[in-house]
Amino acid sequence: TTEYLKLNGWLQIVCYSVTLITLLVILGKNILNKLLNQFKKLSSITKGIMYGFLLISASIAYNLIALAIYPDFGSNQNQNSVVDMIVTAPIISFISVVFLAPVTEEITYRLCLTGELAKKTKIMGIIVSSLLFGLIHSAFFNLSFLDMDKEPSCEAIRLNRE
Repeated sequence: TTEYLKLNGWLQIVCYSVTLITLLVILGKNILNKLLNQFKKLSSITKGIMYGFLLISASIAYNLIALAIYPDFGSNQNQNSVVDMIVTAPIISFISVVFLAPVTEEITYRLCLTGELAKKTKIMGIIVSSLLFGLIHSAFFNLSFLDMDKEPSCEAIRLNRE
């Protein structure tokens, strides 16, 4: 399973890289320059950091509420796979999970999807892209919450053998 996890990590890197490069080519130089110019202002960076902390706080609150309602909410097959990959291939996971996935998702959801929908109505663009982003990252969307604790992680199996 170690080789499988490493191969999976490399496949994620390739998929995110191809998607990111394709999006950058489609968007073009003018849109990317406009986007990058926003980071030159200190106030934009400060606001971004503040919004980031606000979102992290909201995420923590949501998870605490979800854990209070369903105590095993956080341990599903998808999360076990991610933890296994991080333990098995930390460098590959770092590149994929910390860099490529967030950048690609930001460009996909915020710049492309929200931007295109906002041409018609800004509120609709924000609502639709937020819902899609949330659904894609939700355990309830892919019904993985039904598999909670049914399949132990590779790390748990290894620890039980020791």
